[in-house]
Amino acid sequence: MDSITRFTTKAKKYHKYRPRYPEKIIDLLISKTDLSSSKSFKVADIGSGTGILSELFLKNGNTVFGVEPNNNMRQVAERMLKHYSNFISVKGVAERTNINDIVDMITAGQSFHWFEIEKAHREFKRIIKPEGYVVLIWNQRKNLTTPFGREIEEILNTYGKDYVQVKKYEENIDFQKFFGTNDYTKTTIHITRMMSYEELQGRLVSISCIPDSEDPKYPEMVKKFQSVFAKYQENGIVTTEYDTEVYFGQL
Repeated sequence: MDSITRFTTKAKKYHKYRPRYPEKIIDLLISKTDLSSSKSFKVADIGSGTGILSELFLKNGNTVFGVEPNNNMRQVAERMLKHYSNFISVKGVAERTNINDIVDMITAGQSFHWFEIEKAHREFKRIIKPEGYVVLIWNQRKNLTTPFGREIEEILNTYGKDYVQVKKYEENIDFQKFFGTNDYTKTTIHITRMMSYEELQGRLVSISCIPDSEDPKYPEMVKKFQSVFAKYQENGIVTTEYDTEVYFGQL
């Protein structure tokens, strides 16, 4: 699987429809790590995509290196975050970030499962200060806990060209191998999203393995979306549940 080009056609929908990360992440990291609300505190956001996670730290006042290999995703981030003077856009990958600086913290939002763990570990140690923290974050849909979630999951399994394989990547991450002998902490933050049909469809189509509008299976898939939405909506809205999983530790 090419983890870079698969997002090329998804950039605009990704930025518009993906859920934002809860601001509680900042409170958590300030209380548990050395994160401060200072421009001198440097964060390397690896696989930064359209800058959704980067913006959380920019709002906290930090200097952020947004490292993203996909041109379309990176260009959206550069456009959306151009008003932040403390945002530095970098074309690079986890295994070769192209950062020539020492950072205080490394983050990865919705991207760590694409990294080559051993190579990323070496590169992260190169650019982070010895006592710095690595923070790995996912917004995970609670897709099997409700009838609505199970029906959406069935659509994704049916039409996602490698959806099952990507899920296995996420489920089989060896965090112990990455963090080594150092302990790491996992914290879960629950979030709820109220979504219109447009928002639901946009969110699902932003998934890299889901067909775009040019795909022959797209019309059939959309009909399935519409049917499930109509079944569970109330006043044009469905409720979706997420767990934001935050892993953090030192290398």
